[in-house]
Amino acid sequence: MIAAAFAALALISTPEPEVVPPEVAADLQCIGVLAMHLDNDMSELARQKLLGNMMYYLGRLEGRDPGTDWVAAMERYSRETDFEVFDRQNRRCGEELSLIERRIEQLGQ
Repeated sequence: MIAAAFAALALISTPEPEVVPPEVAADLQCIGVLAMHLDNDMSELARQKLLGNMMYYLGRLEGRDPGTDWVAAMERYSRETDFEVFDRQNRRCGEELSLIERRIEQLGQ
């Protein structure tokens, strides 16, 4: 699992539009952003939340195209990592996940 997370580190780069549709690139970037936050020193609760968030994006990708090798897609992105893009995607993905979390929390109310 850790190896897959390291492979995901590059999902933060700008996609090649003719190869990766924007909605796929956005989800790949979010998995990469989340993988960059994985840390062996984090609490088990934080780690489980982070992995759950990664599974959300992986599920979206698998739902669009279950036949795609998403690990290979992550490796492709790893060759084009750019910190400036990471920073922008980190904020976007965080906002997306916060909105989803609020919607889920409202289910029990």
